Amino acid sequence: MNKTILSNAIFMTFFLSTVSHGYTHNEASLPIRALEGDNCNRVVELIYQSEKLASNDSSTKVYFEGFLRRIGKDEDQTDGEFCEPATDRETLSIKIVIENNNEIKKIELRSEKPPRYMIFTPISFDIKNNYILARYYLANNWGSVNTGYFTYDLKSDKLSYIKACQEEELVEYRGFISSLEIAFKCSVYGQDLTETSFIYDIFNSSNGQVYRVRERIRIKHERFGEIVDSMSIIKRQVF
Repeated sequence: MNKTILSNAIFMTFFLSTVSHGYTHNEASLPIRALEGDNCNRVVELIYQSEKLASNDSSTKVYFEGFLRRIGKDEDQTDGEFCEPATDRETLSIKIVIENNNEIKKIELRSEKPPRYMIFTPISFDIKNNYILARYYLANNWGSVNTGYFTYDLKSDKLSYIKACQEEELVEYRGFISSLEIAFKCSVYGQDLTETSFIYDIFNSSNGQVYRVRERIRIKHERFGEIVDSMSIIKRQVF
């Protein structure tokens, strides 16, 4: 059975307070290069499928599907990988796909067409498979990339942004220090790594609160579940 459900999740407020400004990161580079590269004067559309995360018992698999577009102009140029100026970027649709045994549920995660590429990827289930932790990349017009994290409740279909490392420029997922607590490393561009080597924000999933520690931490679990499929481009059109 294939079900498509429209979610009430509204992303405007969610994406106004983000951290980590750079050009491109890891998973984000694959769809961005496929959209831009040598096609800066064309209209390019693609659908990407994120990495697929499976629960430890393999009963549930979760991934994201994003429909992205760039509208090129005659005067746009390429540096071989990306278009200049970095404008006219759009996300037409983004969905979370939940495979549970023989049932597939697709949930729309946006209500309007934002002027940026939105690239989501799952990281981990929680210990009871009630929610997933995921990372987002927002490749904005004019070239900046915002990175952050959120949880998605698999029972209530509620998305919650994690406000980690709000005082710094960079936030990096490190793992679970307990079954309920997730560690994020906070740092600043250009800063000596020894100065920020022990700055972590800890997200407590039981109450949604974040607290800071300035000492060495011990990661007990890198993730719950495993990545069973890599990111891919499942459809691409050039006009």
